[in-house]
Amino acid sequence: IHLFSMYVDEDEIQFKSREEKFDPAMYREFAKSNKVIGIGECGLDYYRIDETKSRAGDLVSLDHIKQKQKEVFRQHIELAIELGLPMEIHCRDDSTGLTTSAYDDVYEIMKQYPKLRAIMHCYLGTVEQTEKFLDLGFLISISGIVTFKNAKALHDVARMAPLDRLVIETDCPYLTPEPYRGKRNEPAYVEFVAQKIAALKGMTLQAVAQKTT
Repeated sequence: IHLFSMYVDEDEIQFKSREEKFDPAMYREFAKSNKVIGIGECGLDYYRIDETKSRAGDLVSLDHIKQKQKEVFRQHIELAIELGLPMEIHCRDDSTGLTTSAYDDVYEIMKQYPKLRAIMHCYLGTVEQTEKFLDLGFLISISGIVTFKNAKALHDVARMAPLDRLVIETDCPYLTPEPYRGKRNEPAYVEFVAQKIAALKGMTLQAVAQKTT
């Protein structure tokens, strides 16, 4: 859900999201289906937060938006623990680097819930942050960004994270890996993510595929 209406501009799509409210009761109903295997993706997104947002003519402060995100994130966590389901965590830092790291804020919240099981989706944290999430028992999921030449921090994470704690993904239709960068992503392209991780770790593609599947 988007707690505040926002304009989204990705390479493949542009839209304005509606403002939504999180209704735990509705998700409890959904979770009665055996098709539901997790809660997510949810978390903290500081990437496109302006200093102020106009909502019904009122100014909403950056701090208010971040605190609201944290409040609802906790509700998601509590629901996941109640239902005995793992979480898929969306975490995105402020593009300007002027606010606190969303990864640090996510960690400070999640460490308070020792029963929580989670996977860090489309991970872009630092090595130091990765160590903290691994200590909590979480999985780290790496996307096509790892194939980009300038993704040095993610390269370091891929090298240091234990292979049995890594998951590979495409985030289709976004984040298309090399050699197809700039085109629509496809699930089959996850192979190129595995190839890059294998090269960074000095391992075979087969070994990476077996461990991350």
